[in-house]
Amino acid sequence: MLKNVTMDNQSSYKKVKHLEKDGKKHSPALTTAHKDLRLSWAKDHMTWNNECHKVVWSDEKKFNLDGPDGGDSVMIWASFGWGGKSSICFVDG
Repeated sequence: MLKNVTMDNQSSYKKVKHLEKDGKKHSPALTTAHKDLRLSWAKDHMTWNNECHKVVWSDEKKFNLDGPDGGDSVMIWASFGWGGKSSICFVDG
């Protein structure tokens, strides 16, 4: 179930600062092969005209509120594309 939630900047900042204190995992560095694949993809798509109007980029992130071993958590999801961006959605379940 998706819920659109409006939060002011102060509330958002407090939530994020609280989550950062608990430690964060860093992603591994991109390898040369990963970088080459990204560059190849970008070059292959440089000639897109109207095709880019059909693409929507999205991402989600789960935050464990009670530490890394479980408990309460919240997942957020958002997207953007040619026509603009979505609201941030909080996902239950």
